[in-house]
Amino acid sequence: MISSRFLFLLAPAALCVASAAAQVQFPGVPTSSWAGLPPLQNAVAMPAPDVAQYMAEDEANGHFPFRFGAVIGTHLDARQEGQWDVASDGTKVWRLEIHSPGAKSLGIEFSKFDLPAGGTLFLYDQQQREVLGAYTELNENPDGQFVIQPFAGDVAVLEYNEPQDVTRSAEIVVGAVIHDYRGVLGVLKGVPDSALAGGADGACLVDINCPQGASWQNHKRASMKTVSGGGLCSAALINNTANDGTRYVITANHCGQSSNTVFYFNYETSGCGTGSAPQNQTVSGATVLATNGTYDGRFMRINNAIPNAYVPYFCGWSRSTSGFTQGTSIGHPSGGPKKISIDNNGCTLSSTVWNATWNTGLLEGGSSGGPIYDQNGRFRGQAWFVNSFTCGVQTAGYGRFDQFWNAVNLAQWLAPGGGTAPTTLDAYDPFGTPPAPPSVTTVSPSTVTAFEPGQVTLTGTNFNSATSLTVGSTMLAPPLGFTIVSNTQITFFAPQPSALGTVNVTVTNSIGTSPAKTLTYTETVPPKLAVSPFGLTGTPLAYSYGGGSGDIAVLVFSGSSTTFPFQGFNVLTGAFVLKVQFLSATGLGSFSSAPVPASAIGLTIHSQLIDVNELNGVLVGATNPATTSFLF
Repeated sequence: MISSRFLFLLAPAALCVASAAAQVQFPGVPTSSWAGLPPLQNAVAMPAPDVAQYMAEDEANGHFPFRFGAVIGTHLDARQEGQWDVASDGTKVWRLEIHSPGAKSLGIEFSKFDLPAGGTLFLYDQQQREVLGAYTELNENPDGQFVIQPFAGDVAVLEYNEPQDVTRSAEIVVGAVIHDYRGVLGVLKGVPDSALAGGADGACLVDINCPQGASWQNHKRASMKTVSGGGLCSAALINNTANDGTRYVITANHCGQSSNTVFYFNYETSGCGTGSAPQNQTVSGATVLATNGTYDGRFMRINNAIPNAYVPYFCGWSRSTSGFTQGTSIGHPSGGPKKISIDNNGCTLSSTVWNATWNTGLLEGGSSGGPIYDQNGRFRGQAWFVNSFTCGVQTAGYGRFDQFWNAVNLAQWLAPGGGTAPTTLDAYDPFGTPPAPPSVTTVSPSTVTAFEPGQVTLTGTNFNSATSLTVGSTMLAPPLGFTIVSNTQITFFAPQPSALGTVNVTVTNSIGTSPAKTLTYTETVPPKLAVSPFGLTGTPLAYSYGGGSGDIAVLVFSGSSTTFPFQGFNVLTGAFVLKVQFLSATGLGSFSSAPVPASAIGLTIHSQLIDVNELNGVLVGATNPATTSFLF
């Protein structure tokens, strides 16, 4: 039996969430932001947790486990709670306001989350100053659960939008609200809490990109931070004999990761003790395949694809029972950026664990589940416990992989195909060792207009590991900024330029940046006009448009869509002038009307942009009329 003097490394967070910038979201805006819906009438108030009691319990337990949130169970079904309205375009809108007084942030856990294609969910504050989402059916997990990251403040509004043509209703049930009484957002932003370390000596920690980690730059890509079901832990991707990149994960059983686990990739400082440590590379959702308490092993499979930009690495393993001369562990102490610990004296064996005494580094709360590798770089076990948090004398116990393998028959996943499983397996690196810098071959189209430049396709090599794409002075990041279609193709929507002419286009990964190719921005001739097809009384009508550089833009509207020919172009009949302005050097312009009067309800107008050469007054072009209807 393990002595009671050993300390578990779990650093529970009482919330399985990612940071606001990280959790996968999709484009969209809440319908309520424009539809003029009736105000929400009621809010659901959560029962107040006894924060003083929680604090006292945390202190009495020495902050092990480290807890910061009260989990308030509930059952808020969209079919029974909240408020349903219908927007003018037929969209059904469900809203639910949740209030947990005094919370520093709120987490929302869904016991049922099943959206039809086209349905979108959002979460925001009462003024919609901060909006999370859209969340769609692509965020669903196989068990039907979902979680929304911590949201600052003690009030949150959920909104579900269901378009008129959707034939299947959503199933949305809030199963728990997490009342954050400590301030989890700081921890998730990489600010360690002293309670997580249990008094550890932070000066003993060694960043993975320090010289001590130079030989482990591939292995570090297998290590991840996990946040799930009340715990901050570490884990590793692990290879199987098919060498096919199946997203298997091994970690510690006491971490208790669930289907709502969020996996953080490449969370590390860029230098040794210096540089930023972004947390924007995450994947959510997993399936628990096997667990065992005797050897503290938990084996999982990540549900959704790991973006190639994360450059995942699948560690090799050894089922040997022989001791190893060097042990190296990579994990996330205190939930912070990736660290390395090294035992140069060799790890010793007991019935359930490998024991390591560090020459470099140490473990803290949050290190649980992190891998230990032998001198051959093969996985041998997952971090379980330590005897102290004192630098230089810490001994750590790692659950034995060989025994966990036998206890739960890991061969069915890690050695598929039958026959005798190998004792050792090398790592699988889908990107080579190391990945090469990208190279761009073509940019298509090579010329775009300044207004609504549209989608551009790049062809080249080594795109799978791309982390950023730069167009002129604008940097784009995946998955919203650009899409990695394959290792040889990227697509993106060109940003509006700051000047006409040619700009450089480059692609960057962790190794380097591609040589530049060019994209040329030209005047928008013929001109283009963008305006909403629906207008709201009491609010301005916003126009944006593009034409010739420095040309005169004449924005007109008419109650009729009929046109007459003028200087070779069809111009609206009986039109009124809304705005006359010189377009910018890039040929771009915009206009916001006065608030639309209530008398416009039921009316339809037709707008047009006429582009006039600033030197000779000759028409350069005219857009097709754009229709706007005022329904309310």
